[in-house]
Amino acid sequence: MKRTLMILAMLISPAVSMAAPHRIDWQTPSATVESASTPVVYYFRTANSVMCKEVEEDVWRDDRVADVARNFKCFVVHADSEAHRQLVSQMGVYWVPCVIVMEGGKEARRLERNVSREDYLRFLNGEKIVAPSPSPVAASAASATRADDAKGDGKSPELDFTALSGSLAGQQFKIEVTLAAKPSDVLTAYNIFLDTDGNAKTGYAAGDYSGADFMLQDKFLHRFTGTAPTEWAWERIGPAEFAPTASGFVYTVPTSQLGNPGAVSVFANSQAQDWSVADWAPTGAPLRIGGSAEAPTAPPSTSGGGSLSSYNDPKGDTTDPALDLVAATATASGPDLIFVLQLGGGSPTLNGMHVMIDADASNATGFSDGGRQGADFMIEGMTLYRHDAAPGPNWNWKNVGTVTASSAGTNVTLTVPRSRIGVSEGSRINIWFSTTDSSWNPADFLPDNGMERFPQ
Repeated sequence: MKRTLMILAMLISPAVSMAAPHRIDWQTPSATVESASTPVVYYFRTANSVMCKEVEEDVWRDDRVADVARNFKCFVVHADSEAHRQLVSQMGVYWVPCVIVMEGGKEARRLERNVSREDYLRFLNGEKIVAPSPSPVAASAASATRADDAKGDGKSPELDFTALSGSLAGQQFKIEVTLAAKPSDVLTAYNIFLDTDGNAKTGYAAGDYSGADFMLQDKFLHRFTGTAPTEWAWERIGPAEFAPTASGFVYTVPTSQLGNPGAVSVFANSQAQDWSVADWAPTGAPLRIGGSAEAPTAPPSTSGGGSLSSYNDPKGDTTDPALDLVAATATASGPDLIFVLQLGGGSPTLNGMHVMIDADASNATGFSDGGRQGADFMIEGMTLYRHDAAPGPNWNWKNVGTVTASSAGTNVTLTVPRSRIGVSEGSRINIWFSTTDSSWNPADFLPDNGMERFPQ
């Protein structure tokens, strides 16, 4: 609970400086590619890129990454700086974050639009990381809803919206953006905002628009995490299917990632090099795209075995259905652990959901509450905490980063990389789940007593 990188770097706004990650000696590059006997790392960034912010807070500050980076001469490049425009063009950088390793004055490898610390370590140690190609956008059987926007009201044709159109049908949401000219190669210039709960009082607000719970930017879906409507605070959920068109682009997103909404209201803006707004769309009011919502599904079954474990708890053992834990699953999926909590009803509040993790399977370490011992880590909502006190009931936790969190119906899904909690593949851990009310009072536990084993 709240109780407490020769590599090329993607470019940053000249008005915004990147907080210097500890132990990495970032330098300002010259206007052209440098020739040096020492391998070089260029890191390209932009100020408003959610992914760049994640790389700077989570990757560059990792001690292991910093140790490897000492083998390079590291430069950070600001993409929206006129002083670096020639370098961006010379290196052919179109995406941020982008990291390029130069050896003997020639490009050896590059890593684009990636925020994985493990991938950066492998990349810096000489491995080429191949990004997955987006799958083709499937044709939708649903009729599209469209809203036009005045042509010529943008600061430049490639930033001038002329229409938004989309559909919401079955398990897919699709939004197509049409511009007055071929879009800019820098996709962080376009923000597509989605209001999925129909409530203008929740989510991000800017200009004459409000209520954005999600945002599509630079081929990724992000969730609003700000505490005030105008706060630019977003958490990356994952890649979004993207396809360019002659005068725009199309995004396709599974409705499950949006909480299976019955309708989505869409508005968008484009940004000039100085990050000022170049255009808003549509004119007047957001585009409302309607369609059927899929019914929320229960946590997956354990049939078929594997690394999925399922747990149950009596229904009705707490008064608020939205805090009543009735089932949960834990799954090992690639590098991640995925926890799904199923509630008895209502609309779950993420900050009231907790997963306590005994990562070393030892009662002699971590937090204990009497009936349960050894919680080394805690997931609370979208935050991962590490127990930062002597073993026992001391409620002292250190924020060690974010996790991926989503809700759909009465289910809450929390995903954390195993590396974050020091758990290797196949290791057994102890876990328990809990909910708390708005005053942080315990509401329900799963199990009611003791802990669960994963895998079972």
